[in-house]
Amino acid sequence: MMHALTAERLVRIWEQGLDETPEARALTLLSAASDAPTDDVAELDAVQRQHLLLQLHRRLMGDRLEVRSACPTCDADVEIVLQNAEGANVGLTPVKSYCPECAGIWRVTIDIGAIIWLEICRRAEQIMRDTATIAQRYGWSEQDILRMSAHRRRFYLEMEAPE
Repeated sequence: MMHALTAERLVRIWEQGLDETPEARALTLLSAASDAPTDDVAELDAVQRQHLLLQLHRRLMGDRLEVRSACPTCDADVEIVLQNAEGANVGLTPVKSYCPECAGIWRVTIDIGAIIWLEICRRAEQIMRDTATIAQRYGWSEQDILRMSAHRRRFYLEMEAPE
């Protein structure tokens, strides 16, 4: 069962993941999202882990999976887009890629954990910036601000600073 990633929880995951290897980070993401202990998540087979990571990706970023890859022939930057990636063994089976510049074809293995981690970093850093702004403006604690809904934080950010 996937649980909501509140601002407070997302920042905790981000902070823990900063000191972890990519493999450990993927387990942390799965553990936090599913409320299963890391040891239990580690026992899942690769297909089960990828399935859970894809579910987490969908919750955070939707069905569209976007990655960039350099063409091995001409070094062009190529965007690879997959819709509804659940059916594919994304992350387990390389995805066929095509370069519009040189017509090169190659296979790319997509690291779902790395994609999710980049999104977690982006969101956590924005939450921390917003939290700092609200704390400076109103004198509230980080913990109280992180417990607010995103709508309430946005409201306080958009208000004029008190005189």
